[in-house]
Amino acid sequence: GTYPYVTSSNTLSGAVGVGAGIPYHKMGKVLGVIKAYTTRVGHGPFPTELIDAVGEKLQKQGAEFGSTTGRKRRCGWLDLVWLKKACWLAGVSELAITKLDVLKGISPIKIAVDYRGDQPVYEELDGFSESIDQAARWEDLPKSCQRYLKRIEGVLGLPIAMISVGAEREAHIKTNGNHGEKT
Repeated sequence: GTYPYVTSSNTLSGAVGVGAGIPYHKMGKVLGVIKAYTTRVGHGPFPTELIDAVGEKLQKQGAEFGSTTGRKRRCGWLDLVWLKKACWLAGVSELAITKLDVLKGISPIKIAVDYRGDQPVYEELDGFSESIDQAARWEDLPKSCQRYLKRIEGVLGLPIAMISVGAEREAHIKTNGNHGEKT
């Protein structure tokens, strides 16, 4: 989040070791878990926020409500500029992308790759209309999903280790950074 609209707790990966009494250098890989789009609860800046039908669709399809308060989460395009900084600060070594299935039926899909002043600069990618919740392997994903995920990897410079493709616990593809089999 952005100060002052944040928790007082340290949310960086190094804080896990401090809280658990584990030296940071013993933690190994750091998995950055991100949604396929951006959300925020409450106040604060949100440059890629969608205050339109697409934002409402993301909110509805993604069941985006605060777990404690029940407040609607604000939804927007994936902001790779903010995400790149967060991944660097946390020492992320690989990614898990969640809620990819929520993007079904949205086209084009935009991602923020830069800023001009305070305005995001977007790249547009083709969306997809197919259901992906039964995808068992990288190859089962529509080509447009594959391009979206590869672009995220390219901009962030991090491999994607896992992709969730549906709401069920088993609905994910473990790629190990090389686009492998479903686990």
